[in-house]
Amino acid sequence: MAWTLTEDLDEFAAAASDFLLSRPVTNTVQLTALATLRARGAAAYSGAPLFGWWSPAGRVDSVFMVTPAKPALPAGPDCAA
Repeated sequence: MAWTLTEDLDEFAAAASDFLLSRPVTNTVQLTALATLRARGAAAYSGAPLFGWWSPAGRVDSVFMVTPAKPALPAGPDCAA
């Protein structure tokens, strides 16, 4: 299975929220960015974000989000904390 990519905040939140919430301390930055986007809309970071998730066994194993002018925010077993 390949990465699933989207610019749709609701689609990303539906796919990635359980994964991110399973380790809230490790994923604090991603969860905060997601909450900000939900509260202020997709343009909260001055442009459309890009989201992705990897689900090789039918469950999300890694995610990322990229917002304009910010580096990618990865979260997963092989990502540095």
